[in-house]
Amino acid sequence: MRALLAAVFCLAATGAAAMNEGDLRLQGEWRVTIAQNAAYRATILVDAEGRMALEATNVVNGKPASFKTLGYAKVEGRRVEFVETARNPQDRIAVVRTVCAIQSPDLLHCTSIFADGRVGFPAVVTRVGPGPASLIPVSR
Repeated sequence: MRALLAAVFCLAATGAAAMNEGDLRLQGEWRVTIAQNAAYRATILVDAEGRMALEATNVVNGKPASFKTLGYAKVEGRRVEFVETARNPQDRIAVVRTVCAIQSPDLLHCTSIFADGRVGFPAVVTRVGPGPASLIPVSR
């Protein structure tokens, strides 16, 4: 059993290592799950230009809460970085930086670093759809 797990891990690591910076296209709809926080639900949309929008729901102080952030996503080597601007509960603007290890073209393992230096729970980010061509509204 250990040999099988080791082989699977080596294959996964080899696949991630073989990806080059230009290989991963972030455009898509991504689902975020956090094992330590079952109440957290989030969807990230990334357009063809790397702009991103996140919509999430959570339970804060025992009450349901929802929030939205905007930002950008980019590939840096074998990592993905999401940089988001959000309004925190004190009604201040905050920047959240999320750094992800690429596991496959459709799977990222991520950690968020908040403006105050706190580090969030590890998250699994999975591509679930193609995403929009653009997040910029079309004016008529």
